Amino acid sequence: MKILLKKAKIISNQVSINGLVMDILVEDGKIVAIEEVISDSSGVIVESDNLCVSVGWFDMGCKLGDPGYEYKEDITSGTNAAMAGGFTELACLPNTKPCIQNKENIYYIHSKSKELPVNIHVIAAATENLQGKQMSEILDLMQAGAVAFSDGGHTIEDSGMMVRLIQYLSQVNGILMVHSDDKSLSLHGVMHEGEQSVFLGQKGIPSVSEDIIVDRNLSLLKYTQGSLHFSKISTSGSVEKIRKAKAEGLKVTCDVAVANLVYDDGYLVSFDTNYKINPPLRSKNDKEELWKGLKDGTIDVIVTDHAPQDEESKNLEFDQADFGMIQLETAYSLLNISNSVLELSELIDLISRKPRELLNLKVPQIKVGEEANLTVFDPGKNWIYDKVKSKSRNSPEIGNTLTGKVLAIFNKNQFIDLRN
Repeated sequence: MKILLKKAKIISNQVSINGLVMDILVEDGKIVAIEEVISDSSGVIVESDNLCVSVGWFDMGCKLGDPGYEYKEDITSGTNAAMAGGFTELACLPNTKPCIQNKENIYYIHSKSKELPVNIHVIAAATENLQGKQMSEILDLMQAGAVAFSDGGHTIEDSGMMVRLIQYLSQVNGILMVHSDDKSLSLHGVMHEGEQSVFLGQKGIPSVSEDIIVDRNLSLLKYTQGSLHFSKISTSGSVEKIRKAKAEGLKVTCDVAVANLVYDDGYLVSFDTNYKINPPLRSKNDKEELWKGLKDGTIDVIVTDHAPQDEESKNLEFDQADFGMIQLETAYSLLNISNSVLELSELIDLISRKPRELLNLKVPQIKVGEEANLTVFDPGKNWIYDKVKSKSRNSPEIGNTLTGKVLAIFNKNQFIDLRN
């Protein structure tokens, strides 16, 4: 099968081709030609006013629900949502039931996703049952294909366990991803602690509950001289602490969730439980500092934090509703609308090249002869988010018109046409 991308602007980390407008011909899953004009019209032709193409997008922070929470999301529905959002590869978190903590759990996910158009990698549990008490069988899990280790949304509270994890994973070239929230400070909190929480009469989650754990873990990192990745930072304090740690030469990386770049706690005046996420939507100042952190390289990656919740978990009073927002389908569009800081190539880098490099995975290339792992999109194209691919519908954007449309993806010798 032949697919021709006409006059596509190449958005790539390869400086030599970034920004060039070219015709790209893909045949039987391979890039066979990249030229100024390709006249072969015997296959499918993809055109758009502002057609862009990049290497396939990668999300290293999503929950797929399978096993245990298939009523919220399963691997097939999660993959459908990922494709609609332009993602060709995912790394799923271990927050399942049972959690992903043995070889069989990893083989199960790999087996169920083998024939799907999206590559699914596994982030395995750092500690048994995500409880922070006993280290998982790290080597066995790495041999089975785990790309990183995390306790998901659970903070590893025991400092001794943190030290052992950092030391051990650094020795075996593993990646430890940590959540930062001191539960003794944030217990029963439902939103960011600040003027809005006081105005709305809701229990707050203070910034210091994140900052104090970031501080502690950076101290432990300095002590061990290992490496560490902070997941979903949300405060200006975290940005500044990690910026300073990088300047000191510590091996530290971090990511930020889409929602914390797009929304702030002002959106909660509606009491729409779809805005209830963890970490919470912070202040406008925090949001601005997160964007600055992306621009100066303090923050390495953007994640979707795709967290499906069924209607029974969300259709409740705000303080009773579960945390979480689906985001795979809308992540790019929302970033596209909200971004006034990054060049397009910088933004796409944060959801394509950088997560792969951080996880030590191969980065696809836009070159003749390479397997096509591509995302095709139009930053200027409007679309209505009304055909939800996820099993869950916990998004405040359903029914809204968004700008920035994914038109197609290529991966695993498959072409997924998303234009209609």
